[in-house]
Amino acid sequence: MKALSPLFILHSVHHSADHTDNMLPTLCVLLPALAWVSSQKVLTQTPSVLTEQQGKTISMDCNIAKNEGYSVSWYKQIPQSAPQYVLRSNSGGSVTDRGADFPSSRFTYKASSNIIYQLIISNVEVGDSAVYYCYT
Repeated sequence: MKALSPLFILHSVHHSADHTDNMLPTLCVLLPALAWVSSQKVLTQTPSVLTEQQGKTISMDCNIAKNEGYSVSWYKQIPQSAPQYVLRSNSGGSVTDRGADFPSSRFTYKASSNIIYQLIISNVEVGDSAVYYCYT
């Protein structure tokens, strides 16, 4: 689910100085905004920092809080660089797509529950050092 900023267009209408007429434009903007905020997914990634020796295996968890059948994608970002697409998995737990620089022999995925999705990197290398993001 891609997070998009809502766009509201409010036409100003001038009526009498009645209190309820003055509240109407505020309510028209506030209610859609609250509905939009409540529909956003909250993702929690753990651990926040991970250190390991070269050659070892590491895993990172993405907790999506509620399984709504979305796919989960992982991205790698080296400071001062654009994010790189690592892989995407479907709600059934299978990798459906992966970035060209992330071979299946080293970058795998596991659904440890219906809300926790893991990115697993085997035989870690110095070049794997980066910030990793999960996205639905």
